[in-house]
Amino acid sequence: MAGRDINIRVEPNSQVNVAAAGSFVFVRAAGGPLDFETESGKLVTMISGDKLTEVAPGFDGFTVFNNTGTPILANLVVGFGDFDVSVTVGTISLTKSTTSAMPPDVTMVPGGGVLIALARVARREIFLSNLDLVSPVRIYVGGIAGPGGVILRPDQTIILTTTQDIYGFQSAVGAPTPAVIAVLELND
Repeated sequence: MAGRDINIRVEPNSQVNVAAAGSFVFVRAAGGPLDFETESGKLVTMISGDKLTEVAPGFDGFTVFNNTGTPILANLVVGFGDFDVSVTVGTISLTKSTTSAMPPDVTMVPGGGVLIALARVARREIFLSNLDLVSPVRIYVGGIAGPGGVILRPDQTIILTTTQDIYGFQSAVGAPTPAVIAVLELND
């Protein structure tokens, strides 16, 4: 969960009382080590990247001590739940395991069903976009069967996670022209 940012300046050999409720304090950045004491009496020395967590119900505030001879500026994140920051340092190599296929657009037949995409075991996701500005299309997975399916409204895109056949049905009522469905497949 997210918390709120609090910026503090703790003078040398002094303390600052912070009236901020929460169950965690994360030190996003600090110019040196600081001691944190919660209402439960827990005292912990923390530096940038450290997190202090209290069990429920948490705390209403805490005190920050600077036991050094120089002022320390700190940016803290305080909140309820949990907070985590991940930083990757170094070189990252990515191997693209996904290929994309963009078959030709599929033109619907008003009053009839059309196979939009054949079943494909390697398919991870398929994006369907109704390029028509007037007519909705009903999308079926596995086969056309009755009133089920998902309505793909004009100028709408849906994402399906399936390896089965995908069909579309456009009603002949109120469909002056055949709708066109754009298809993009992501495969393993």
